[in-house]
Amino acid sequence: MKFFGETDKLVSIKEKLSELEGEIAPFSVSLKGIGAFPSAQRAMVLWVGIEEGQNNLKELFSSIENKIVNLGFEKEDRAFSPHITFGRIKKGKYSLPENLDFSFDSFPVNELTLFKSTLTPKGPIYEVAYQVPLGGKS
Repeated sequence: MKFFGETDKLVSIKEKLSELEGEIAPFSVSLKGIGAFPSAQRAMVLWVGIEEGQNNLKELFSSIENKIVNLGFEKEDRAFSPHITFGRIKKGKYSLPENLDFSFDSFPVNELTLFKSTLTPKGPIYEVAYQVPLGGKS
């Protein structure tokens, strides 16, 4: 939801994110549609869309932004568009086939996970740095 980049503020980020536990209630998400950034004809990032749960994800994103802005992280300039990135294309030209159809039934979102990524020549390695259970007011 939010990329922090290289930072020495991990402890402070964890403290701010821990506040979400009492503020954000668990919710459900369902997936529908496949797309690409910047466009289907010049696909560089492949994503699947969010159907159910868009407003909940926007609320969560806004809460994260508001909590970490005091740590020196800037708010995003562009509007948050809930999606799940599932692939990146580094070289060559790729267009998405037309008429792709994808959907996935509703599933629960009951925690927020902060990942640490380490870039290597073979690709990034992701590690869980912190998890916040959601359990606030509905």
